[in-house]
Formats: sequence, structure tokens, C-alpha cells
Amino acid sequence: MKRILLTLLITLSMSLSLFANSGESAIKTFKLNVEIETFTSEMRAELEKVGYTYIGMHENIQDAYQKNFGSTNMESLFFMSVYNPKLFSAIAKKTPAVAGSLYPFTFVVHKSKKDKDTYTSYLDAPFIKALGNFKDKKLNAMIDKEYATIAKIVAKVAKSKETKSWISVPDKLDNAIYEYKVKIPSADKAERLLSLVEEQFDNFIGAGKFINAGFRGINGDLKKVGNDDFNLYDEYLLCSLPISYAIFNDNPQVGAFAPCPVFIYQEKGSEYLNIGVLEMDLWHKLGSITDKKTIESIDKGAKEVQFVLKYSLELALKTLNYEIMMEEDDDDL
Repeated sequence: MKRILLTLLITLSMSLSLFANSGESAIKTFKLNVEIETFTSEMRAELEKVGYTYIGMHENIQDAYQKNFGSTNMESLFFMSVYNPKLFSAIAKKTPAVAGSLYPFTFVVHKSKKDKDTYTSYLDAPFIKALGNFKDKKLNAMIDKEYATIAKIVAKVAKSKETKSWISVPDKLDNAIYEYKVKIPSADKAERLLSLVEEQFDNFIGAGKFINAGFRGINGDLKKVGNDDFNLYDEYLLCSLPISYAIFNDNPQVGAFAPCPVFIYQEKGSEYLNIGVLEMDLWHKLGSITDKKTIESIDKGAKEVQFVLKYSLELALKTLNYEIMMEEDDDDL
């Protein structure tokens, strides 16, 4: 089956309700006292030692901004994506959509032309826990421990103790993830439905609407860590350069929310294929983006992505139903 990997600035429209702020931050930032290449290569090595899987690197995004839009405020902009299968599995057992909307996990490395220093930013534990609203104390403790380890590794590799905190996190996030599902016509057709969805994504990429940034077949990783809860679990990363430019050119730390995975999964015993994403309005609400033009660009891009996901899944289902009908007609001959 052809696999697509895609980075995405995404939303499917649902309202976001924010509750009282906890005072903790969603994004943590460290100043780098080493070269970017040194930081990213050493981070990869250190994270792999503690169980992380390296997904990929998107380098020199500022050059793409300059080429495609004629200007950029960024001197450097890099995205390094990783994830920890054990942590993903623990969260997926509670809420598959939360796990799928958060991982892969990104370190955005950024330096604007107005700054003298280079920084790295990433989503921190308070945001993860607020999104999941987990009641399981052991899981919350696992998340806290994991992100404390990440902070120690970043401080060690960046050779920096200086940090910034961005975005006050609410105690709880409601309706922050959109999840849409369709009923699979028969159990033996789940893989075929998934492949048809991939083909539709490919068509949009071929038309130049989005950039292919990658794919991760999560289910095999889950099985390796003892999680056999799913028949299918894939992550797609869908990137739109115009949306990226609209946000990260002025607010690079918000790149910590990237690569915005599109998750597709089928739980064992379920007749449904689920697809979903993290709401993009979360980016400009929690990201404190107030510029009207930027927000309009985000909302326009969000609608485009909404169309792509719903259209791809619904057309794939129609195609599959047609194939099944043709097979039945052949059997009748």
C-alpha cells in the first residue's frame, strides 16, 4: 500500500472552549548556545537513547519562505520530529485521538532576523495533560516524568539553562480535537478503505495544494510495545506552505504545534474508521496571535484542510462501495 507522509496546519471546524488558566505554559523555549546542526544531531542521539524514534527533519524553511513569498522575517527555521512509542501507546489506550493529534512531537528551532539568539521550542507537559484531561494519576505522572527528561536533555544539548514559557494553559480543553468517522462496509475492507483515502490525499498533493511531508504506520510500533488495541493506526503529515508562512514567519514558537498529524485508526471490535486532527483555532487562541490578516489566513487554510479530509474519506468510501457492488455483480454472472 502506498504510504504518504504529510505536515499539516489543520482544523475541522468545532468550537474551542477554554477554562480557567492553570498558570502553566503550553510551550517551553530554550536558548541555544550551540550551532543548529550540533543541536539537532545530538538531540536525535540523546532522545534515541531514552526510547524515542526519529521521524524526520525539515530544514531551512526560511529559504522556502523567501523563494515563494519574496521575503521572510526568519533567519533560521528548522523542524525536527520524534516520538516515543511507549508514551504514545499509554495515551492511545485512554484516548486514541489525543495520542494521534499530539505525536509526532516537534522541536522547532528558530531565529528571527530581529533576534541575536537562536531558540528551540516544544510543547510541554501541561498542554498534553490539559488536552487529554486524564484522570489516571499514573499516566499523568508518566507524562510529567517524560517531559522532565526532555527538559534535561534539551538543557544539556543546548548548553543552556535559560528558558522562556509561552501561552498560559487552561486546566481543561474541550472540543479541541475534531474526530470524524465512517462505517466500514465489511471487516475485510478496512485496509482497502485506508488505501483509497491515501490515494485521495495523493491527488491533492499532486495538484499542488499541499506538500508531502511524510507518513508513519503507528500500529506496528504499538504492537512492539504490547498494545494490540487497533487493527489500523496511521499518521499523516500534511503541510501547506502558505499557512505555515502566515503563522511561523512572525510566531515561530507556535511551530511547536507542528507537524499537526492527521490520525486515522480503527480500534479492534469497531466497525468504524476514524479520522481527526487538532483544531487549528487552538493555535491562534493559545498562541496569542491577534493580527486579523494572519487569523484570516489560518481560518482559510483550515477550511481547505477540512474539505480535503472529509472529501477524501467520503470519496474513498463511495469508491469502495462501488467496488463491492461490482464484485457482487461479477459473482452473479
